[in-house]
Amino acid sequence: SFTSGTTLPSVSTANISNITYNSAQSGGNVTNDGGANVTARGVCWSTSQNPTIANSKTTDGSGTGSFSSSITGLQSNTTYYVRAYATNSAGTGYGEQVSFKTLTNSDVPESWNFTENTGNYSTIIIPEAIEPKIGNRDFQDGDAIGFFFTRNDSLICAGYGVWEIGQNMAIAVWGDDNQTLLKDGFSVNESYKIKVWDVVQHKEFDANAIYESGNSYYTINGISEISELNVIVSVTQEISLLSGWNMISINVNPENKSMPTIWNDIKSWVNIVKNGAGKTYIPAYNINQIGDWNLHHGYQAYLTSNKTLVASGSPIEPENSPIILNSGWNIIPYLRSSNMSIVSALASLTSSNSLVIAKNNSGKTYIPQYNINQIGNMEIGQGYQVYLSKLDTLYYPSNSQGKGNSSFEVSPEPNFLIPAYKRTGNSSTLIIRADNLPNKSEIGVYNTDDMLIGSGILINGTTAITIWGDDENSTYVDGAKRDEKLSIKVYNNISKKLYEAKLVNIINYFNNNTLNGFTYVKDSFVTADLETEGTEVSFISINPHPATGILKLQLMTKNNSKVSVQLFNLAGELIQNIVNDALSSGAWYIESDISKISTGEYNVVIKIDNLIEIRKLIINN
Repeated sequence: SFTSGTTLPSVSTANISNITYNSAQSGGNVTNDGGANVTARGVCWSTSQNPTIANSKTTDGSGTGSFSSSITGLQSNTTYYVRAYATNSAGTGYGEQVSFKTLTNSDVPESWNFTENTGNYSTIIIPEAIEPKIGNRDFQDGDAIGFFFTRNDSLICAGYGVWEIGQNMAIAVWGDDNQTLLKDGFSVNESYKIKVWDVVQHKEFDANAIYESGNSYYTINGISEISELNVIVSVTQEISLLSGWNMISINVNPENKSMPTIWNDIKSWVNIVKNGAGKTYIPAYNINQIGDWNLHHGYQAYLTSNKTLVASGSPIEPENSPIILNSGWNIIPYLRSSNMSIVSALASLTSSNSLVIAKNNSGKTYIPQYNINQIGNMEIGQGYQVYLSKLDTLYYPSNSQGKGNSSFEVSPEPNFLIPAYKRTGNSSTLIIRADNLPNKSEIGVYNTDDMLIGSGILINGTTAITIWGDDENSTYVDGAKRDEKLSIKVYNNISKKLYEAKLVNIINYFNNNTLNGFTYVKDSFVTADLETEGTEVSFISINPHPATGILKLQLMTKNNSKVSVQLFNLAGELIQNIVNDALSSGAWYIESDISKISTGEYNVVIKIDNLIEIRKLIINN
């Protein structure tokens, strides 16, 4: 029965907002209590028209005035009808009916679950007209956009929306409830971090946004509208690796960084991978001391054949990836997406005067103090050894800064004194000062077997030489042994003759100690002066080693000489006559086709008048 003079309350229904696949926001406004206290109010909903409080409902306080309601527990891709209600002693009054359709279930990962009703939120509007894409395809029903805050170095979802073609999107992004101990939403002024869920591939991508209005950070009751959404899809990097030693890095962030996963496709050809601390990954023995690939490290890798390493992941922003480096030797990655002058790329280290030397895998160096730059550009996929005089942090320029400028002219390479071996996995560096020699004269370093193991070309009285040590993974001697005595020869650019020479004032650059002799020590850095040229000598060089297809010989004879070069197998059988002729004094360059000779180890016997030398040669056809 009705109380005399009491009528049903008057209430209006608020528009629907923040629609997701399983929830929405609504509410109402009680404008007249009907002459009695309103004891309950809220919204009710159903999949049938004209819902009542006998259907699903919320209870959002009492009395007159406006209220907000969260509609939850909905089915995806379903039409619902909603009415606000208010109840007094006379009964329940209803507002006008509104309807909406929930979005398609995106099947987002559990990590996207978020805490609702924290007491404060902001709204992000994403108009359908901005036409967002994932890779080359348009967003489709079920793709999702989420906003994430930081809690204990982890990204936590604070709200997301599911895309519906033809509809604008409004996402409620929840702020932190300061009444709870655990942070469960954005802090005020905390920047939005955006992720996109690809419903087709069931993959998560990072994204960046440009805002038409509002802020790119959280404010209570704030409203921000996005004008452009850039989804950072996975990119693929291919790194060409050579047989032998390589020094490499990657500029993408793989989802799975474990060494076995990254090397899986080519592991049969990988002997060993090493980091700068000496830890190893050896696939054949299931040894993995490294664990995961560290994006801030470069690595040395020894392969038995030419192969391509393929790495896929999200692009790295080099300017936001500082690399902390120790005093002494480090192996660094190159994180940019295009090549850049090493002078510009390592400017953060030279500006603090910490960089002593940088070396690439081919032994070329960059030594700012001596204005020596043999490297030129740092290259994608390559790693570099750097020696620092103190602890420092490397900051690469952003990808938008192009190739940069070099204040150092790139040093030329020797044309005559070319070592038979390079990329042996260990080396040292020698700086030679020789003001008494003509410009562009060449200086070679030799081991006790008279093997050329390093060379440089003199520019303005100075050159830097990488001296190659013996490769522990090869079955033959291809460099200097530890503490092996080394010697020097000079090719005079004016006289076009080769001379013996001697080093004086030999100093260990790292500790400034004077050395009594010139011997090989891995990773050492030595400076010295060159004494006047000595006795003229003959010269023999065989390249490449191991040899494939074409064998190249360089000969320098002091006088008109009878020269014979023959190739024998290890059984002493003659395989091929390479040279048998009288040659005049000077330099000679000879090529011989060995493409039909079987892979294996051979002896090259060289006779120059009464001089006889035997050189080992590996052929790899």
